[in-house]
Amino acid sequence: IKPLWLEEAHKEILSGGGEEDFYEINLNDERRPTLDKHQKTIFREITIDNFDLDKVKDQLRIALKNYNSTLLSRKNDDLKISHQNEDIILRNVFADNRALYDHLEVEFQYKNCTKTYQIDAIVQYMITTDPLGTAIFSLDAINSVTTIPNFNSRDA
Repeated sequence: IKPLWLEEAHKEILSGGGEEDFYEINLNDERRPTLDKHQKTIFREITIDNFDLDKVKDQLRIALKNYNSTLLSRKNDDLKISHQNEDIILRNVFADNRALYDHLEVEFQYKNCTKTYQIDAIVQYMITTDPLGTAIFSLDAINSVTTIPNFNSRDA
């Protein structure tokens, strides 16, 4: 499942439903419009609603343009991944019923480097490190969270 890069679309919601889902967001895609017709910067928000009763592991691949400009924060019950003029919102991963949402691996790609994390491990790290939910984390900060071996779950 990939977002559409339409000039007019500033918010998108992606949801794969049941079974194994694969989300791919390429923030390094040069075809993606960054300026509107008035030459103003386009700010986009992509929300992933990964609700699924079967809790089958899903995968989110994010190709980054700049590793150092990627920040993670908590917004109510959601995890917000901010990258330049884009926000990727992972809905309800901090909620009381987060087990229905947090069965997701996120793979960050930058140049020749790939790091894969379990969302529930990132959430636990953020809750433990910042119980009030007000901190902003860099990708370097979450490197202390154990990464998992890279694999394509579709081939497993």
